[in-house]
Amino acid sequence: TSSRLIRFTEKRVEAIKNGKGLHQLMQSLEDGDCTQEECLTQLNEQVEESKSLGLNFNAVARLFLYDVGVTQESSCASKSRPPINVAKFLNRCLGLPLSRQAMLTNHFLKWLEKEIKDAKRTGRYDIGIKTLSGNEVSIEKPRAFCFRGLDAKDDRVLLYSVNIDRGMTSDTALDLWDEVKDNGNDRGSRIKTGFYYDDRTIFKQCDRMFLIINQGRTSTSAIVARPNAGRGTFANDYVLTHLLGGFAALKRCND
Repeated sequence: TSSRLIRFTEKRVEAIKNGKGLHQLMQSLEDGDCTQEECLTQLNEQVEESKSLGLNFNAVARLFLYDVGVTQESSCASKSRPPINVAKFLNRCLGLPLSRQAMLTNHFLKWLEKEIKDAKRTGRYDIGIKTLSGNEVSIEKPRAFCFRGLDAKDDRVLLYSVNIDRGMTSDTALDLWDEVKDNGNDRGSRIKTGFYYDDRTIFKQCDRMFLIINQGRTSTSAIVARPNAGRGTFANDYVLTHLLGGFAALKRCND
């Protein structure tokens, strides 16, 4: 718990001030102030004392992560920042000494393997196959990256660039609008079905156009279609906060 971790941290600082710890013991051994057996005995006594105060791997790992700015607060999303994802977590681990990197990454990989096994057993595992669809899909010539490590001397990874045209024509947008304009799904809602535009001056050539479709009271998401991006689904909160509100503040077309 947090209180045990704080108590352990305070004892850790106190122990360092009192000359305890592996570094101090190794220095004493090097200076000839104690024998190897005496140092080992003192080290075991300090470890047992730390365990009684709440020392375990989780507590030590939290101290390591705190040193590189990964805390319980930063791992959760807030209005001002997104949560720390796996990529940022691994990047922060690079700021640790190699021995600590190895401890944390090995622990992370073991938990990842367990989560994958559980997901496969319960049918929640996504094998990563995705259907790419659009008006036109083309694949460019792949680039090859070679790796010559100790375990993979001649392995190659192919990187494919896929061009997808997901755009929506004006005729398709109008047909979609005709299908939903009289269904009454937006009755009593702040999200009104219709065409919207973004007339901010940063878009110099033309205004950004949107078709927003309210899917009814029982749905937590709305359909948003754009000329270049095509049709997508976004949470109602996002539509209200970032499209109809916020910097965009889209305006509804009335003609």
